[in-house]
Amino acid sequence: MILNSRTPTSEKTRYQLSWRQAFFYLLLPIITYAASVSSSPSQISYHDHCSSIVPESPITPSRFPNFLFGGKENGYCLGGDRILSHEYSSDYKRLALQTRNIYRTEAEGVFMVEGSMNLQSSNKYYYGEDWREEENSLSGVFSTSFWGGSVAFLLHGFWSESSGKLCMVGTGSAYSREGDALDLAAVIKLNNVKNLSSITDLVIGSLESLNLASDPNFFEPISMVVFPQLNYKYTLVSDVGFESNFGFCSILTRPDNWFELEYPNDCYPSQNCSHFGGEIGYLPNFINIRGSKCPEDEQRFQVMIKFHNFSYVGYNQQSSPIMILVGEGWWDAENNLISIVACRILNTMESLANARIGDCSMRLSLEFPAILSIRSRSGYVGQIWSNKTVDDSGCFNRIMFKSPEDMTLGIPGLKYEYTEIDRAGKLCQKKNSAGNNGERYPNPKESFDMQFDMVVKNSNGVMGWGSASPFFVGDNLYNPFEYGTLSSISNARKIRPVNISYLISFTSEHGAEFGLSSGRHNIKVHISAEGIYDAKTGGLCMVGCRRLNSSIWIRKHESMDCEILVKFQFPPLGSKKEVYIRGSIESTRERSDPLYFNILQLSSSSTEAEKGRSIGTIEKPVH
Repeated sequence: MILNSRTPTSEKTRYQLSWRQAFFYLLLPIITYAASVSSSPSQISYHDHCSSIVPESPITPSRFPNFLFGGKENGYCLGGDRILSHEYSSDYKRLALQTRNIYRTEAEGVFMVEGSMNLQSSNKYYYGEDWREEENSLSGVFSTSFWGGSVAFLLHGFWSESSGKLCMVGTGSAYSREGDALDLAAVIKLNNVKNLSSITDLVIGSLESLNLASDPNFFEPISMVVFPQLNYKYTLVSDVGFESNFGFCSILTRPDNWFELEYPNDCYPSQNCSHFGGEIGYLPNFINIRGSKCPEDEQRFQVMIKFHNFSYVGYNQQSSPIMILVGEGWWDAENNLISIVACRILNTMESLANARIGDCSMRLSLEFPAILSIRSRSGYVGQIWSNKTVDDSGCFNRIMFKSPEDMTLGIPGLKYEYTEIDRAGKLCQKKNSAGNNGERYPNPKESFDMQFDMVVKNSNGVMGWGSASPFFVGDNLYNPFEYGTLSSISNARKIRPVNISYLISFTSEHGAEFGLSSGRHNIKVHISAEGIYDAKTGGLCMVGCRRLNSSIWIRKHESMDCEILVKFQFPPLGSKKEVYIRGSIESTRERSDPLYFNILQLSSSSTEAEKGRSIGTIEKPVH
C-alpha cells in the first residue's frame, strides 16, 4: 500500500510566538501535574463527601483485572471557568480520566479506585485574521495570558459495580486568571460506570470544589461526560464476517482523516440540511472520522465522527459533544466500502448533567474509487444520510464528503483517466524542440525536480506561496522515491511527450482577487491539472480545474472552474544560467465572466539545478 500524503504548509501567523512562551506552554501540563502530585488526595476525607454514594470498605490484596478508563482523551466537560480558560461561557473542554489501580474490598461488588484526571482548556491559537479559519496548532499563536492550560487531579475513591456509581476525592493545581498558583480540592461523582458497555452507554457526572466560595481556590461546578471503554458489546452492527487484504483499519485509526463536506446546492444553515437542523446556526465544513478497537482480523470497529468548521488542526483541538457522532461500522467487502451506523449525543446545550446517546438514525459510507480524474481526485469519497422518512423530524438530504486531493490511497489497480488531454493539446502551442543544444530536462518518471514550492504574483504584485507536485505520470501514481534518483538525465531526449497530471495549491496575501473569491482574507486555491510534458524542451502545458469554495458554487451552481490554462517551463539540468522553474496560471474565460481572473506568474527554485539548496526552498522571489 502506498500513501501519498503531503502535509499542508502553515500560513503566515497574525502574531509571533517567542520560543520562551512556547517552551512555557509545552511544560505547563507537566508542571501542573507535578504540582498536583505534591499534595496527597488521601488528605481529603472520603467519608465526609462520598460515603452516602458508595460506602467505603477495607480493601483486599486482590486487584480488579481491568481498568475502567484508559487515560486517553475520553470525555468532555463544561464549566470551571475560574480555572480553565475559555472563549465563551459555553466552551467545552476535553478531559482524560485514567484509573491506575483497582482493588477488591470486603464488600461484595465494591472496589477501591485510584486514578487521575486531566482537564484541557480551550486556548485559541490564531491563523490569519480569524481563529475560526485555523486554530489550535503549535505553529500558530498562543494566548498572551499564562492562564488556563492543563489542570490535573490525583483521585481516590470507591466504585459500586451494582449501582454503577463512582465517587472519588482528590487534589490538583491550576492557575488563576491573574497567574496565581491554586491548590484545588475536589470531589468527582460519576454515574453509569459499568463493567460492560455498549454504544448507548454514557458516563455522566460532575466535578465540584470542596473549598468555600469565598476561597480563592474555589471553582465553579464542572459537568462532564465520559465514553466508557470496558468490555464493549456491539448492538448496532451484526456479527458479519469478511475477508480483506485492504488494510482499512490502518486508515480508520489515523488521526488526520479529514473530509470536506459538500451540501446540496440549495442548502443553507437555516434549513434542515443536516442532522443538526438549526441548532448550531451554521453548516460545518469538515468531518474527522476516527476508528478504534479495529484489528485487521476483527469483524467490526467502533468509530467517532467529529464535525468542524476548519481542518488541518492539531494540538489542543476542541469539539463540543453536540458536534460528535459515535457509532459502529464494518467493512463491506462485496461493495468495497466501509459502512457506519452512528448516533448523536443529546441534551448537551447548557449542561452535560443530562446528556445521553440517542437518535441512531445516521448512516455513513466511505468508498475508495478505483479510477480518478481531473474532476474527481479524492482517494476517499463518502456520504451521510438519515434512515428517517421525509415526514420525520431530523430527516435531511444526503451530504457528500471527500478527502483532500493530496491524500491518496495507492491501492493496487488504482488508475487515472485523462479527460482533458485533447483540449490541452489545442490550447497549448507546441514549442519547437529542435536546436536545444544538447540540453537535458527532468525525466518525470524518475525525478524529484518535478515537485516544487513556488511564489505566485498577480499583475498588482500581490504575493502568494504554494506548491506543485505531479499526481500521475502516464498511467502510474507519481512516486520518485520508488526510483531513488534525484534527477534522471539519461535518455531524456529520447522520451516521448508524456501525459501528466498535477496537484497545485497556493495561498495568496490579503488583497488578491481570484474570480468570485473575496480579497479580505488569505485565499486558498486548489487546482487539479493535466496535460502534456515534453522532456526534450522541459515544457509542460495543462488544463486546470479550480475547486470553488461552497459560497461560490452555491451561487454559480458549479463546484469547479475548468477554464484554466497552466504552463510550466523547467530549466535545463545542471544549468548555471537559469535555475528557476517559471510558469503561469491564466483563465480562458471572457473578462466579463465572474470567474475570470488576471494571469498569475509563478517561479520556483529547481533543486537539481541549484545543486546546494534543499528541495523546494525558495530563497528569493523572481521579479
